[in-house]
Amino acid sequence: MEKAIAIDPNYGQALGVLATSHTFSAHMGWADMATVHPIAERAALSAVQADSEDPWAHHGLAYVYLFARRFDDSLAEFELALRLNPNFLLAQAFYGVALCYCGRWEEDDLAARRALRLSPRDPFSALYYGIAAYAQFIGHHYDEAIRLSHEAIRQRGDFVGGHRVLTAAAGMAGKHDVATAALQELRRTQPNITLAWIAKDLPMRQNADREHYLEGFRRAGLHQASLQPIVQLALNPCPFCARHIPSASLQPLHHAPRKTKKARWPLGHRANRVSGGAEFPRPHLMDF
Repeated sequence: MEKAIAIDPNYGQALGVLATSHTFSAHMGWADMATVHPIAERAALSAVQADSEDPWAHHGLAYVYLFARRFDDSLAEFELALRLNPNFLLAQAFYGVALCYCGRWEEDDLAARRALRLSPRDPFSALYYGIAAYAQFIGHHYDEAIRLSHEAIRQRGDFVGGHRVLTAAAGMAGKHDVATAALQELRRTQPNITLAWIAKDLPMRQNADREHYLEGFRRAGLHQASLQPIVQLALNPCPFCARHIPSASLQPLHHAPRKTKKARWPLGHRANRVSGGAEFPRPHLMDF
C-alpha cells in the first residue's frame, strides 16, 4: 500500500486499505489505539477526499469512526460502502461488528452469515465466523458462540477475535476447562489482554453489553491485574496475513520484529496536498 500511495497519493482504495489495516491492528490488541487512530483517521479521510466513490475508502472511514465512538457516522459509512459495492463482503461483515457494538446483535448475525453464505471459502471467512460468534455471545447463545469461535480459530489460529469470544463464551457457559485453555491461547495471541483494555478499547455502546463481556472473562479467570507481555510482538503486524502473527514461537525468522520507519514523501510530492503534509508511519502491509 505504501508504494502504491507513493506512486499515486490520490489512490483512494490504497488509503482505505491502509486505514483499515491500522485500525484492525489496534482492534486485535497488536498496536496502541491512541497511537494508530490519528494515523488511520488521516488515511481514511484522505481516501474519501481522493475518491469518494471507492468502497474501501468508506470502509476505512467507517472503521475509524467506530473506534472513535461515532456510531451513527460509522454505520452510515458502512452502508455507503455497501451501496457502492453490495458484494463487498468484508464491509458486510464489519458492518455487522458495528451493529453488534451498537447493541443490534441479531442484525450482526444476519450480516456475518450473509457473508459466509455468499462466499463460504472466502479468505476472510475466519473473521466472519468470529463476528457471528460475537453476535451469538451478545445474544446469550453461548454454545453457538463457542461452536462458531472454534471454527474461526480452526481456520486462523492467530485470530485474536475468535480467541476472545471463545474465552468469554466458555466462561459464561460454565465450561471451566474450555475457558482456561481458551484464556491461555488468548494470552498467547494477545499478551496485553486485561479487563481494563477490554473496557477501554472495545467500543461497546451499551454498558450492559460491556459488563456482560467482561463478566465472561472474569469467569474464565482473567483478572484486573496487568499482564506482562510474554512475547515480543512485531510492530504494526499485518492483520490479514497468516505469516505475521503475535507469537515468537510461530513467527518465521524472516519476519522478525523490526523497528518502524517513516515513509518519506519526495520533496514537493503531491501527497502533501492530500495528507496535509503529514507523514504516514510505515505499516506492516497486507498482502493481496
